[in-house]
Amino acid sequence: MYMGNDVHSDTAGLSVYFTIKNISTFLFLLFYYGR
Repeated sequence: MYMGNDVHSDTAGLSVYFTIKNISTFLFLLFYYGR
C-alpha cells in the first residue's frame, strides 16, 4: 500500500511499523492455530 509522498523521508519509521505489524500478525496466527 502506498501511503503518500513522504515515504522516503520516513523509511525507518515505516520499517519499524511494518516489522511490529508482521510480528504481531505472526504471533496472533501462532496462538490462534496453536490452540
